[in-house]
Amino acid sequence: YPTLPNSDNAVADKVRLKLASTSSLRSGGKNIDVSVTNGKVTLSGTVSSKSEKSMAGSAARQVSGVTTVINNLVIQK
Repeated sequence: YPTLPNSDNAVADKVRLKLASTSSLRSGGKNIDVSVTNGKVTLSGTVSSKSEKSMAGSAARQVSGVTTVINNLVIQK
């Protein structure tokens, strides 16, 4: 079966791609876990600064199909 364009799996994939292409995220989003339930995105994992945390949340919000972003990223020095 094809994946529906705004199914949770498709949205999660789009968010991961968006994070990977966000140049200001040093790790390319590799340390960020993305889970999606009914368009609600939860980001968890680690980033290296407050600005990276904010950048990841903003990037996720820009993805079509995302209704809410819960940013649980932890800043690891």
